[in-house]
Amino acid sequence: MERKTVLCLGDSLTNGRASVNYVEMLARRLDGFDFINAGVNKELSFNVLQRVNTCIKSRPDVVTILVGTNDCNASLDNAYARRAMKNMNLPRQPDPEWFQRNLAELVGRLKAGT
Repeated sequence: MERKTVLCLGDSLTNGRASVNYVEMLARRLDGFDFINAGVNKELSFNVLQRVNTCIKSRPDVVTILVGTNDCNASLDNAYARRAMKNMNLPRQPDPEWFQRNLAELVGRLKAGT
């Protein structure tokens, strides 16, 4: 049986350095799959979208997406939003509608490219 590649795309929750590493847990439990951890700490949906083409180049068979916690925090707290805009080079202040558009584009590009 041919091994399948699973790309786990997201923020720090996927990266697993600050909390449980679910990608590593999946890799230990599921035979026949190779996992790529494409989680980056502090990223928002906009940042994940900026690097999606690089992720597509890994030619995954399956993609999971876990992103949005930082978008939510920035939408609810102006100080957090200012820090995120500065530190993550965001072109605008995050809000729920922007998150939805970023996520929809992310999914669309993954569908078209994988």
